[in-house]
Amino acid sequence: MDIIDIDKTDKYKEVMIYMSSGIDSCMDYTYHILWYSGSSISLMWKLLSETPTFSGNGIALVTNWLNFWNKTDKYVLDPKTKTMVHVPQAFYYVGVEVKVNQSIPIFQTPTDKKIVANLQKDSTCLILLYDAPSGSYLIKSNTGLLGWSKEIEKLSLPSAG
Repeated sequence: MDIIDIDKTDKYKEVMIYMSSGIDSCMDYTYHILWYSGSSISLMWKLLSETPTFSGNGIALVTNWLNFWNKTDKYVLDPKTKTMVHVPQAFYYVGVEVKVNQSIPIFQTPTDKKIVANLQKDSTCLILLYDAPSGSYLIKSNTGLLGWSKEIEKLSLPSAG
């Protein structure tokens, strides 16, 4: 349990209670953020994730490991409802350099099928962005060309966070 201050401009502090499942060697944490009005306690936010970070400006950042990269989501305090609201992003930064295990095409847009380049086996590439709506990744080839692909299983991806 921790006392936190999501928004330093209000007169309240919040309580963060976290619990671990402790299953196997993985530690999954559930966080409950509670708000005390002076007369009652209410749940503001419940999440299963890594530890959220608070800067005191009403914003929380939550970073989670997604198989080979860290995805950071933003949540904002709604002062009227005293709840945390997710601010979705169209793109997430990945920034992971990987080796190409099998040749794959990269495409002009996340949904287009016009090939920009083919990543050659044993070359390297940089995965720059994840496009949340399409599930595609923006990839920079070792020759400097940019394109989109969903075929990341053909890349040598890191496995530990």
